[in-house]
Amino acid sequence: MSVGRTLYSLLVVAAISGCATTSDIAPFGKDSYILSAGDVWGVHSSGALQVRAVQTANEFCQKQGKVFVVRNTSTSGVHGWSPTSSTLVFSCVHDTDPEFVRPNLRREPTAIIEDQRR
Repeated sequence: MSVGRTLYSLLVVAAISGCATTSDIAPFGKDSYILSAGDVWGVHSSGALQVRAVQTANEFCQKQGKVFVVRNTSTSGVHGWSPTSSTLVFSCVHDTDPEFVRPNLRREPTAIIEDQRR
């Protein structure tokens, strides 16, 4: 393999592996924060981005001497096809806080059916 081809391959790998970004953490209501992770090229799956967001949130809470509690999470995009993203709403609490329990996450409904019978 030529030096030029090797250099080109390394540049492509570096560009692809570095396209996932994580936003700054911002306050999002009382004792809650929001952050997002995204990939404009769709190289990273939304699941991988979700893991990145959770790791960032955990580090943020640990710096405060607290633990991470998920409030809400959502993902979008199709891996390898469109931009992917993950949004995480979380809180930092003490490990003795009653809210520090196993997460019981449920999907939000994608459709709402209204019964208009009277």
